[in-house]
Parts: sequence; structure tokens; C-alpha cells
Amino acid sequence: MLHLRRMHVVNEQYGERAGTAIQQSVQMTINVLPPSNGTSLPQGQVIENSIRALSTKEFLDWMQEQVQPCLLNHLDRASKVRKVLQGLLEVVMNPERRNEDPDAFNFASSDVLVKMSDRIKDSYCEQILTDNKNVLFRLCEAAQKEVSKILLIRTEQHARSQLQDFTPIYHFVQSFIEESESFTHRQCLNLRGTLSSEAKKFANSFHHTRMSTIALILDNENWSQAKVAQEFQDIIDSLFHVEKKPTHTTSSGVY
Repeated sequence: MLHLRRMHVVNEQYGERAGTAIQQSVQMTINVLPPSNGTSLPQGQVIENSIRALSTKEFLDWMQEQVQPCLLNHLDRASKVRKVLQGLLEVVMNPERRNEDPDAFNFASSDVLVKMSDRIKDSYCEQILTDNKNVLFRLCEAAQKEVSKILLIRTEQHARSQLQDFTPIYHFVQSFIEESESFTHRQCLNLRGTLSSEAKKFANSFHHTRMSTIALILDNENWSQAKVAQEFQDIIDSLFHVEKKPTHTTSSGVY
């Protein structure tokens, strides 16, 4: 394929198949979840109900033990493919390195690659590496998109959850973002946006719940008027600049 200058086609086909494999592997992890009630519902809704039926701890355990390792394994495999491709193209672009480290490229016939280097330009090799780097980035995006879709299924549960329940999920997703992006050293925006949206919904719900609780307490409080000392009242009046009404005297007395 390298000799025929069809590596860009191979890159595209590899990316499509790897992306499909990511989706299928996540689907397999979902299929092992306990089935929810309502088997007559469409398959997609049954899957969503199964994910929503998990408790917070069960959901977090499932994500950490099933979903995350599955997705990171795919990205790790794609990263290793890229390293092999880099080594192969380095021989083509720099055949003199074969003499410096003959064991570095034992995965391919260096003699053949050295002969090919006379006919393949460095710009073409660099383009192949760029294409493969973009493929790896798209696979990272695909992995994060799967996590994003799962989070959105439970968006209502996240908004209503307690602080001690939402925080571990938030930190887990942040950790997954950092670990998945370590393969590409580029930021993917989809999952970051979803996590930010989920955190905002939780914060709004948390604030609303707390304000409603405080308002309920205040409404049920029994308020009573208390008599205070005149000295204290004078201090309050002075703080708020309350002017005392002048008194007038007449022949009949004070009014």
C-alpha cells in the first residue's frame, strides 16, 4: 500500500473500522446490564431504562470497570499502530538509521523499505503520519462521545443527585477525559461540553433545593415581636438615621 501510494485509503478504512469497533464494544458492555421492566418497548428505550435503573454506585462501578477499560484499550491499540507506522516511515525517510539501530525496525524488511525510499518523497510520508494522527484523534472523539451519550441518558438522575453522589461521577469523567486525550495530546470538546452542562444542571438543582428548604423553614417559623431596651432601639435608629419627630408644647400640654 505504501509503494502504491494508497496508505491514505488504508488510514481511512482503519479509522472507520476502529470507530465501529468502539461502538460495538460499548454496546456489548450495555448488553450485560440487568434488563429493565417493559420488554415490549423499543430496544433503544429498553437500553436507556437499564442504564437509568442503576443506582449511583452501580453506575459508577459499571463505568469504571466495564466502559472505561474497554474504550481505553481501543485507543491504546490505535496508538500502538501509529507507533509501528511511524517506525516504518522513519526507515523510508531516513534509511541511514537502519545502520545505527538495526533492531529498531525488525517488524519489516528494511532492505525493501530502503529501496522504496528512493521513490517515495518525505512529504508523502509526512502526510501519511498526519492522516494517521487525525484518525487517532477521531477515535478519541468517538470514545468520548460514547461516554457523553451514556451521561445524557442519566441527566435527570445527575441533576437530582446528592453532592456526595455527583462528585465522584464528575471526577471520574474528568479523569477519563485526561487519560483518553493523553493518546492524542489534543482536546476533544464533546465530552467536556456534556460534563459542563451536567455540572451546571446539578448546581442549579442543588441551589434550588437548598433555597426551597430555607424558604420552607422561614415560612413555618413562629415569629413574635419582642420588646427591647430603649438604648438598643436608639442604636438601631442611629444606624438607619431615623429622625425623631419634634414635640410641641401648648398651653394645654405636649402633643
